[in-house]
Amino acid sequence: SKAYPGNPTINAELKIMIDQLLDAGLICTSQSPYAAPTLLVKKKDQSWRLVNDYKKLNSITIKDNYPLPNMEITLQSLGAGYSFFSKLDLKSGFWQFPINPSDRAKTAFITPFGLFEWLVLPQGLRNSPPTFQRTMSNVLSSCTDCSLIYLDDIVVFSHTYDEHLLHLNKVLNALKLHNLTLNPEKCELAKEKIEYLGHIISSNIITPLPYRIKSIIALPEPKSLSKANRFIGSLS
Repeated sequence: SKAYPGNPTINAELKIMIDQLLDAGLICTSQSPYAAPTLLVKKKDQSWRLVNDYKKLNSITIKDNYPLPNMEITLQSLGAGYSFFSKLDLKSGFWQFPINPSDRAKTAFITPFGLFEWLVLPQGLRNSPPTFQRTMSNVLSSCTDCSLIYLDDIVVFSHTYDEHLLHLNKVLNALKLHNLTLNPEKCELAKEKIEYLGHIISSNIITPLPYRIKSIIALPEPKSLSKANRFIGSLS
C-alpha cells in the first residue's frame, strides 16, 4: 500500500509520534513486504491517535476465537451485593506485550517518513483484542474471585473495606509479577461507586450513565421492523 496523503500539519504531528515510538522502543524501521497505511485520528482530549489500517491483513488472518467477556454478565456479576470497588487501567495496555519476532514484519506500516513495524502488540489487528484478553485472564487467573477483566480495564470488588484491601493487594501483586504498569490517572481505589462499561456501579445498583439514557430517549420511534431491530441494537 501507499502512504495516505496528509497535510503538512498532520504530517508534522505524525513525524513527532513516530520519533517518540522509536525512542520508546515500541517500533523499529522495517524492510517488510507488508505495508499498512497509516493515519492520525484526533481523540476527545484533542491529542492524536496513530491508526494503522490493517484491513487487508485482517482479511487473510485466521480469527482467534478466544471470547471477550459478555458485558451484560459482567455487569450482573458486579451487582451481587458488593460494597467496595477499585478500577485499574493498564497504561497503554496493548503496548505492554511484545510481539513474537517472527510476526513483527506483518505489522509493518508505511508513512511519508519510511516503513516501520511494531515490537509490541498494536491496536487494529484482528486478533489483538482476544490475544490481550487471553493474556490478562492468565495474569489474573488467581484473582477470579475478586476481579473482572475487560481488555485493559480491571475491576476489583469486595463486600467489606478490609476484604477489599486484601483483594486489591492480591491483584496488584499479580500485575507486578508480570511487570505490568498501571496508569494512576485513570485508576480509582476503594470506592463505593464507580463508572464501568458505560454504567454507574454501586452496592446492588447498576444504572447506565446519564448521557446514555438521554441518547436512548432521543432515539426516534421505530416505524418498521428493520428500524425496530436497529433500535434494539442501539440499546446493547
